[in-house]
Amino acid sequence: MLSLLMSLLSCSRTSRHEDRIVTDLNEIFDPDNETYTDWNHTEMDDDLKEAFGLYYDPDIHAYRQKYEYYTNENDVKYEKEKRSKPLNPITGHLIWLVLLVVSAEAYLIYSTWVQAKKLHRVAWMWIVNCIIGGMASFIVLALSRELEYDEDLDIRQECDLLGRTMFVMNLFAILLIAVGVSFYIAILRNPHAINEFLR
Repeated sequence: MLSLLMSLLSCSRTSRHEDRIVTDLNEIFDPDNETYTDWNHTEMDDDLKEAFGLYYDPDIHAYRQKYEYYTNENDVKYEKEKRSKPLNPITGHLIWLVLLVVSAEAYLIYSTWVQAKKLHRVAWMWIVNCIIGGMASFIVLALSRELEYDEDLDIRQECDLLGRTMFVMNLFAILLIAVGVSFYIAILRNPHAINEFLR
């Protein structure tokens, strides 16, 4: 299924790449303006269209020209060089960094969910805590005790006070950072406000 999807995508990219839209037929039939014929208003026969690789596209109400009829060796060489051009090393390293960070975060979230369920704690709350606090929040979860749980009634008999407290404090930390950044930007935009405040 994946191979079929990739093949369809490659075919669609190739078809879009091959044929160009011809906005002015005079550029094809009279590029040097040697005659007074306006080819845009001239009916062409099928043989003439075929000779220049032209066909009418009813979707856009304009003519298209096939790829092999308007490209030359330099264009083909440029396209091959463009396709075989190696990836920029900075871009490649950034992609690896993003993949590593996303993978590590996904594994941390999974581990947090498993540990929270094992300790009968609120899983979603600890997942948010670990997303904000990272490995430090997971260490707190791993060292915390198991809450009392009634398996017959399938209810938690204790409140997850530790998780709730960390959740609220993490939200306060985010708000403090947001306010601090906003305060710093306000000072940079209005440096005279410091003098007025100190007076």
